[in-house]
Amino acid sequence: MIHVYGHDLTIYINSLLELFDHQTLATHDARVRESATVFCANSARAIIDIASMFVKTHGDRIGWPFSWSIWTAVRYLLTSAKAAGSVQLSSGFYTLLDSLQELGKYWQISKKYWWLLYHASESFVTTDVDTRALHLLREKTFHAGRAKLIRKLAHPKGHVILRAY
Repeated sequence: MIHVYGHDLTIYINSLLELFDHQTLATHDARVRESATVFCANSARAIIDIASMFVKTHGDRIGWPFSWSIWTAVRYLLTSAKAAGSVQLSSGFYTLLDSLQELGKYWQISKKYWWLLYHASESFVTTDVDTRALHLLREKTFHAGRAKLIRKLAHPKGHVILRAY
């Protein structure tokens, strides 16, 4: 779990350098941005590999924080595909999306993440969504919803496992 969360944080931090349009971050040396791209891609690949090995067999034991890591990796894959001008999403994207759907059987937050990302991917495939809208998806869900969602998270049997105040 800590290994996956480490990859999650790598994506979260380095994607700011790679994809963010703010002038302060955008002025970084091309090598720094290239390095950030490599770090993000490697971490996304690691999360894809881990999810494909463990979600189907141990989804009930992985816990909801794993969903957060998948959520971060999927958002990165979606945003980077759009920034690159791609018209298709990678197979890894769909592997992680399926993993979120599977985890939704055990963790309510996974269902919410799956629903949001599924609709974002449908928009990506069917229309020309502005990359800024994808950045807003990232910011909005992180800042507005994380503490509220954590408060609501409960174990499948009804036991509250974490409360954030």
